Amino acid sequence: MILLFLRDWADRKSAKLNNLSISSEIFSREFKDDKFEMEVVHIGTEELIYWKYLEKIDSNTDLDEITSDYFQVLQRGLKL
Repeated sequence: MILLFLRDWADRKSAKLNNLSISSEIFSREFKDDKFEMEVVHIGTEELIYWKYLEKIDSNTDLDEITSDYFQVLQRGLKL
């Protein structure tokens, strides 16, 4: 259920990201206990630019709020 919630949210965001020439994907590594991890890796250097881990999310979580830093890094390509 939570993975579907995340996929729906990501699909809504993808058009905006595509307009900025940014590709993003959501994937699950045996999504357990509603944990959520975000990372941004520079494709050329493989440098980890951003990483955030949240212990618990659910369908009431404001994903726009908890991902604001993530999208800022995606758009700027710089560490915060």
